Amino acid sequence: MMKDILESLRKIVEKEFANTSSSSDFLLVRSDGILVWSNLSDAEKKQELSALTSGLWYSAKSFLNYSKKISMDETLVFGTSSKGLMAQSLKINEYDYILVLIYSDELNPAKLKLKFRSVKQMIEESIYSGENRIEKVSNNLKEKPFDDITDEEVDNLFSF
Repeated sequence: MMKDILESLRKIVEKEFANTSSSSDFLLVRSDGILVWSNLSDAEKKQELSALTSGLWYSAKSFLNYSKKISMDETLVFGTSSKGLMAQSLKINEYDYILVLIYSDELNPAKLKLKFRSVKQMIEESIYSGENRIEKVSNNLKEKPFDDITDEEVDNLFSF
């Protein structure tokens, strides 16, 4: 099953991030820092980043213990709008993983963040719904809900 999940992850990343303006690298890391999957080609860099990911993740979680208002969103964002990293927790078969996106040269960070969250959602749905569900969810994300709305209808929404 894990092999199918990793293949699904590869397909999702290729499909969703094929036409982005940024340079994007993905890692899926076990909570103990062991690399499970990455689209990086440099093997040495993969291992170094996976160990750093685990350390950064648990350091950030420890910082939350000192906060009075703890958010358990399990998402970490670090960097600027044009370059940085995003990480979020992912549970697969009762085990904790960290999904990481390292990006640079980004023109639209909000869109990138949305795509990154959708990758996690598609992986979770593929775990519980099977491979064919991935294609369906991916296609649904590309649909624009207000694509056929007219200017008159928009004006009517805001007229009192």
